[in-house]
Amino acid sequence: MSERGRAPSFFVLLAVVLLVGSLGAAGWYFFVPKPTEKPPLSADDLDVVCTGRVDASQMVISLDPAQPGRVVSVSVEEGASVKEGQEILRLDDSLAAHRRKQAEAALTAAGIDLDRAKAEAERFPDAVKIRRATVAASAEQVTVAEKQLEALRAAESVRKPGTAEVAALEATIRQLKELKRAEEIGLQQLEKSERDKVPEFAVRAATARLAAAQADLDLAKKAEDECVLRAPADGQIVRLQATKGGTLSPGFVPAVVFAPAGKRVVRAEIDQEYLTKVKPGMVAEIRDESRIESPTWKGKVRSVSKWVAQRRTLILEPGEINDVRTLEAVIEPDDDTGLVIGQRMRITIKVK
Repeated sequence: MSERGRAPSFFVLLAVVLLVGSLGAAGWYFFVPKPTEKPPLSADDLDVVCTGRVDASQMVISLDPAQPGRVVSVSVEEGASVKEGQEILRLDDSLAAHRRKQAEAALTAAGIDLDRAKAEAERFPDAVKIRRATVAASAEQVTVAEKQLEALRAAESVRKPGTAEVAALEATIRQLKELKRAEEIGLQQLEKSERDKVPEFAVRAATARLAAAQADLDLAKKAEDECVLRAPADGQIVRLQATKGGTLSPGFVPAVVFAPAGKRVVRAEIDQEYLTKVKPGMVAEIRDESRIESPTWKGKVRSVSKWVAQRRTLILEPGEINDVRTLEAVIEPDDDTGLVIGQRMRITIKVK
């Protein structure tokens, strides 16, 4: 009897415990203060996530000699740091040197022509005076000969002159008149040249030829200087694609890829839908796009482009959409240690 009496007491106790627990849970649900619910995030509060590439602050540039030619020497190695004006490579300049010598000779000849034109211009007034005096002298000779002929004919009453003597004097007079006519024509030409400022024009023409010869020499020297490729500023040779004995032709594969000295930046490619969200001064987090355990670099947005266009890098890479128009934002890391130019990065720009 005692064992049968204990069984109902156990179930009664269990029922009481369940009832009390249910009442307690209901009281806690209705009387305990509920936590304040946060409002859902709007699209304006979401961070902007995009991709980009590491670049030099002044942008990486391609360097090529200004003219094609055969490489005779390479003075630096790939990855080397260089100073502004330092020689990178040199082309064969033998043809340019010959052209320079030819231009120097032409300049010398043009200088001589100018000196001669100036000397002739200085002598020209005296030449006119001399020609006028010559014309006057010729006229005087004709006058004297004519008087002699008149005197000879006047003496016919006294003695009869010889026919040969008269004929010779008449021939002399005709010759003197022809000489006088020739001198007058020469004088007319000189006077016309004087009126038309021919000597002055000759000097100006010689001066122009000298200037043209000087320009040719300058071009020849420039062509010779352009056979040497020099660093445009302090920086680093990122890639070198030239070797001694090879031939370079501008416009194809760049001989040198050059990164100017300075801090590295990340050029973020922001989709057009975030056009108004990204502003200078916003905080950004930067990670390597390909490495799972990539370190994180902190930085700030330095500038935002005013132009929505194709990506600056047009290299077609697998897995990338290259025909999307984007907005470029330049992000300046607080510390650029470990960043490599061309490195593909994933950027998170903190909107709030």
